[in-house]
Amino acid sequence: MLVALGVLVLLDGLGQPASKSASGIGAGFFPIIMAVFLLAIAASLVVQALRGMRGEADEAEGDVDTTTTRWRQALMVVGAVLFFATALEPLGYILTNAITFFAVAYAIGARRYLRDAIVSVVLSIVIYIVFTRGLSISLPAGIFEGLF
Repeated sequence: MLVALGVLVLLDGLGQPASKSASGIGAGFFPIIMAVFLLAIAASLVVQALRGMRGEADEAEGDVDTTTTRWRQALMVVGAVLFFATALEPLGYILTNAITFFAVAYAIGARRYLRDAIVSVVLSIVIYIVFTRGLSISLPAGIFEGLF
């Protein structure tokens, strides 16, 4: 998964327009750096796995079984990320992010639904306001156009 993500980020970074600034740092600069890190981490993990180094659970993790993969939970997180990628423009950042936060929290075991929903919505609104107002970064408003 990390290799695929690294390649995807690398291709996206390479596809960004060239810089017109004096610094030469364009929109693709940081995605390319992140892609290199992702690919390096992926290569390291592949080498470790091939050498049989799968790690042991720390004491704080209790009786976590590191020999099996929780496919249901992993697929739920992947589904939430895919939902975020496809719903961001039509629904807007706040709603899409809140649903994604809630879904990931559910996938990792959170079961206090009201609290999780409130935290997801409040955190999404705060992040939206900080980015759009404080940092002047445009995020899609979607169905909340003109409200925030």
